[in-house]
Amino acid sequence: MGVTNFELDFMDALKKDVKTLSHALSSNLAHKISDEMAEEYQYVIERFYSEYNPEHYVRHSERGMKPGLNKTFKKYYKNPHNTIYYGGIEITSDNMYDDYRDPKEKVLSSFLNGYHGRPSAGIESSLLPYRHMLKFREQLIGELGRSDSALFSYAKNKAKALPYQLIKII
Repeated sequence: MGVTNFELDFMDALKKDVKTLSHALSSNLAHKISDEMAEEYQYVIERFYSEYNPEHYVRHSERGMKPGLNKTFKKYYKNPHNTIYYGGIEITSDNMYDDYRDPKEKVLSSFLNGYHGRPSAGIESSLLPYRHMLKFREQLIGELGRSDSALFSYAKNKAKALPYQLIKII
């Protein structure tokens, strides 16, 4: 007894639905992780700025400009071969202002290592931004494996809106 056309059509429809669902979940998770990382990094910058009022320089925000550290990240989302999805932030000095006493790369490095100004000034933050972000990333990775996590719920709810032939997401 052979495979019927109905069985072949059913299997094709199921494969298509599973592929649509897996791509939607992966894409939505990558986008959400990018958003979450950017939001947390913004929080870290705000907390860092709130700890210390500089005595020897004027912050960009006090000159009517966007604070310099707010220009140190870019959200990214990558899907190079439509099979693997990446989402997060890239921390870079590329968009920082060029009006610091030190090269902007050093300014960013000092911030990431928890120093207000030059490390030689000895004004340390209670927050170590780089370590904080690594810890936050690990927390997000831990949530990926849990179907009851906010990340997974977000991705699932977004995937529900797509058309499926056989699958019903509840």
